[in-house]
Amino acid sequence: RVNYNLKSKYLVTASFRSDGSSRFLKKNRWSSFASGAIAWRANSEDFLKDVRWLSNLKLRASWGMTGNNNLGNHSYLPQLSTPVNAGYMFGNSYSTGGYPINMGNEDLVWETTRQTDLGVDLGLFKQRLTMTVDVYRKNTSDLLLNAKLPPSAGYPSQYLNIGKVRNEGLEFTLTGVIVDNKKFRWASTFNIAFNKNKVMALGQDEYSRLTSQYWGDDWVLIPG
Repeated sequence: RVNYNLKSKYLVTASFRSDGSSRFLKKNRWSSFASGAIAWRANSEDFLKDVRWLSNLKLRASWGMTGNNNLGNHSYLPQLSTPVNAGYMFGNSYSTGGYPINMGNEDLVWETTRQTDLGVDLGLFKQRLTMTVDVYRKNTSDLLLNAKLPPSAGYPSQYLNIGKVRNEGLEFTLTGVIVDNKKFRWASTFNIAFNKNKVMALGQDEYSRLTSQYWGDDWVLIPG
């Protein structure tokens, strides 16, 4: 990570990281992610120094990448099931049988999220009134999705890097110091957020995915 500060007016941050996970095959185990942010303290400029009611004005912009490896261990490998009630007779004795339940996927890689954020911090009257506004957009691609397969594949599903999700929204915070003296201080804060989530893509030839809703098993049905 690198931080740079020029005259307390211009701020720059850059970072780079590499993450490794044994949940992927060795050739895909490592992935790199970068991020960066800039900020400008406009109230420190000469043309705003004489504006006494303006105590803070900071403009921010950032962009970054993060990774996700949230899938089961060894999901990239084919798997067998050996249930106790499935077997066969061999040599006049019963032998436990097994059958493949997962075809695996050796090409699985990290799921990646890219986010852009624009924001402004505003302070008025010696910070008696402050406001923060952030607008963001987050795109997640290469989703680690247990996608459905056609019946001809012989398996119901397979983990694939497929699909895309977008989250975008607005966050607003307003804080005011109503009373501030040696004996008593009263500050109030108001905040509101708006978020929109959209599925941009699913598995191949998929336009929707249906899942069962479970309400738990902590209820009892008593006959009338």
